[in-house]
Amino acid sequence: MKHFLLFCTSFFVLNLLYAQTPEFIPYQSGYLWGYCDSLKNIVIPCEYNEVSFFSENFAKVNINGKYGFINKAGEQIVPCIYRDVYDFRNGFAKVMIRSKWGVIDTTGQEIIPCIYDYLNFYSKSDFSIVEINGKWGTINNKTGEQIIPFIYDMMHRMSYNLILAETNEKYILLDKTGNQVNPHEYDYVEMIPEYLIAVKRNNKWGYVNPTGKEVIPCIYDYVWLSSSEGLVEVCLNGKYGSMDTLGHLVVPFIYDNIWYCSEDLAGVKINEKYGFIDKTGKQVIPCIYDEISCILNDVIRVKLNGKYGFIDKTEKQIVPCIYDDVYRFYNGAANVMLNGKWGFVDKKGKQIVPCIYDEVDNHKGFLYLKLNKKWTLTDTTGKIISSLMYDDVGYSYGDFIIVGMNEKYGLIDKTGKQIIPMTYDSIGYLYRGLAVAEINKKYGLIDEKGQQILSCSYDKIEVNYGYKMYKVTNKGRCIGYVSPFTKKVYFDDY
Repeated sequence: MKHFLLFCTSFFVLNLLYAQTPEFIPYQSGYLWGYCDSLKNIVIPCEYNEVSFFSENFAKVNINGKYGFINKAGEQIVPCIYRDVYDFRNGFAKVMIRSKWGVIDTTGQEIIPCIYDYLNFYSKSDFSIVEINGKWGTINNKTGEQIIPFIYDMMHRMSYNLILAETNEKYILLDKTGNQVNPHEYDYVEMIPEYLIAVKRNNKWGYVNPTGKEVIPCIYDYVWLSSSEGLVEVCLNGKYGSMDTLGHLVVPFIYDNIWYCSEDLAGVKINEKYGFIDKTGKQVIPCIYDEISCILNDVIRVKLNGKYGFIDKTEKQIVPCIYDDVYRFYNGAANVMLNGKWGFVDKKGKQIVPCIYDEVDNHKGFLYLKLNKKWTLTDTTGKIISSLMYDDVGYSYGDFIIVGMNEKYGLIDKTGKQIIPMTYDSIGYLYRGLAVAEINKKYGLIDEKGQQILSCSYDKIEVNYGYKMYKVTNKGRCIGYVSPFTKKVYFDDY
């Protein structure tokens, strides 16, 4: 399916728009910035080259390329003397001057002087990892005094009390006072710790716990922590088994592969066949299948004698292994292919859409069917939604689907009724009733009823996750914002 949605702002960004319009909105007048409220009343004068959003009642501002902080009264509580600054967190902010890092408090006092090439400051900890002149150590967050001397080639915080240090291309584990927590030197240490940390020594793997104790010794060819199940997949002499996080053997080393893919089952391979075992190592689905998938919604995709189908966790057949390919169930329907053509089945194995289509897709309660380069839509029971055959269809957003014909796009609802006629060159994400629309490479905003909120006369319109609004740009400059909540337009003055 062709995806013509041009405005690919991430769902994470879009979710931020649910928040309320901020009290202090960055506002540009001419070439300078200040702040206004949601009614466009100036609350802090436009006298800065750059402003940011408030964090802990302070905002970083820029004057002539240097940064400082103001409060909500517009008072400069930290002068604009820094090359770079971070937002305040728990009353502290990292700052840089002359390419050196330090930390200030909300009065502007430097509690850690700006002398470090690198500073890993965490306000909830009592120490920071720092680098100076190519050597690493730690300092006290309150006094700035040295704790661990600057003798290491690299340091990394692994947990609240555990530090990874590199020296002479070997890794050791230290506590926060600088004492080595175990006697070993490692060739590699996993840099993203969970509740166990993978370590490698003499080309063999093991695990240490957050205190640095080696709970699984470095004797294994391969280790992998299944974080949700609390079990470790291990390989010894080419055979796989599993252990708990204390190093006790759970599954013996008899399998050619093993992987945990649900709360209670693991896939296993032996003699080129696949099955499932439970947490105790008992084989609950025999190793007779050519392929298996991980369990999704209590359904397992399997291949038997060259054909695909579905079973449940008890090995009960849901869809017989008669298809050339199958895809996962979504909203009660699964894509299946037979003789090179696609259709859909339900969880009873019934073919709800016959296998006659060139391409199919399944999204949020709609089935997309392509035949002879044209698309049609059904619900998840196979009932036709629209009698029209479209050149292009996009994914659904709420109760609406973007459709295209002759390179023009519009919207239909879930009954197939046309909501917005196919007159636009493109339509972006429909979010909270608004979508960005394009005509002749100019952009505007429409709502779900087809009403124009902004005419298609602007160079660019995009969601700004910081402003929690749509940002409108013309001739390379931001000229205003549109609230997705109130649908009000706020244009800047020039």
